[in-house]
Amino acid sequence: MIEVNRDEQEPIDSLIRRFRRQVTKQKILQEVKQRGFFVSESVQRRMKKRRNERKKKRRSGKI
Repeated sequence: MIEVNRDEQEPIDSLIRRFRRQVTKQKILQEVKQRGFFVSESVQRRMKKRRNERKKKRRSGKI
């Protein structure tokens, strides 16, 4: 769970900015989107395999 403490003279804008930064850093929104619908294990494995293949191609320079 994310917790952001506010300093006495800190403006709300910077507080919100810090909160958003922590949310993106911990990939909370990404996880919520993934859990929004059911994906079977076989489909998850297939997606992971394809993702890894794309990463390998990008790293090797074969875009």
